[in-house]
Amino acid sequence: MFNIKIYDRNNKFKYTLSENEVSCSYSFSALKGSWLSTLQFDYYWDYEISHKDIVKIYREWRIIYQWYVIDIKYISDKSWDKRSIQLNWMIWLLAYKVWSDWTYNNDPWTQIRNIFSVSGWGLFNTEKVKNFWTTFSIQSSKESSLNFLQNVLKNTADYCLFVNSQNQVIFWPYQEEHILTYGKEVYWIEIDEDSSDYYNKVRVYYSWWYVDKSDSEWIAEFWECSLVVNDTSIKNTTTANARATSLLKEKKINIKIKIKINSEYDYYSIIPGQKITIKNSKWNIVWKNVEQVNYTKEWAIISLQSYKSLESFIINLK
Repeated sequence: MFNIKIYDRNNKFKYTLSENEVSCSYSFSALKGSWLSTLQFDYYWDYEISHKDIVKIYREWRIIYQWYVIDIKYISDKSWDKRSIQLNWMIWLLAYKVWSDWTYNNDPWTQIRNIFSVSGWGLFNTEKVKNFWTTFSIQSSKESSLNFLQNVLKNTADYCLFVNSQNQVIFWPYQEEHILTYGKEVYWIEIDEDSSDYYNKVRVYYSWWYVDKSDSEWIAEFWECSLVVNDTSIKNTTTANARATSLLKEKKINIKIKIKINSEYDYYSIIPGQKITIKNSKWNIVWKNVEQVNYTKEWAIISLQSYKSLESFIINLK
């Protein structure tokens, strides 16, 4: 059984929403590079949920999420009224709590622990904040804790920052792998190859003329897709050529992979930035990066991404 318990901002219990009062499966979405992930659910009835209330979702005895209300939408139809609630961990407190006007030269993991211990009023467990073996200088001029934390994260791009359902602050490298088996934990795989932004020739119009760049003559002979760019700020041929060359290097085909994981696996443990490998599948899904996670009561939809080279794509097209 699942239920949703509502607490006020001082963590005082208000009431419980049963599954019968929630109009759909709650959905949690986490995206790599955006540690401000959100949880959303809709409910009927007249219970009042206020901004900055704390919402806790339980699966049997286990608490799954414990986050704060940041957005409330009132939706009315002729036959019913409902509210759509969006939650986020700690953002309201981090956004308004002023950080000290100091210059820091200590390690980033120490800074993160300090942020959550000072701004979090003892709500957060920082045991899973791993050491990051780099020291850098960062200054706070009476900024919010949120801004200060974002400055810290700019210097730790290879580490994932996440807060799980037990209010544990996770700060560790993007390395953990989940090994799944097709036919057991995974029954559904979707592969979507998007080449809409694919090109092998670039034309850049600048202030008075244009330049063309292509990968090679033989590529253009078999298949050609041009990208046209207008940039009047470019004033000479050298800069236009450099821009065209740069654009050719950026192109890629995006292969989006989605998998559905059932309760045979503890899918709540999967977070963006980790790796997924699936055994016994005809698709070569090995060590793929988790870009986004969407959890519901019965399963999780995991979005993975990889890229294919232009040359490989064109050769296969012939």
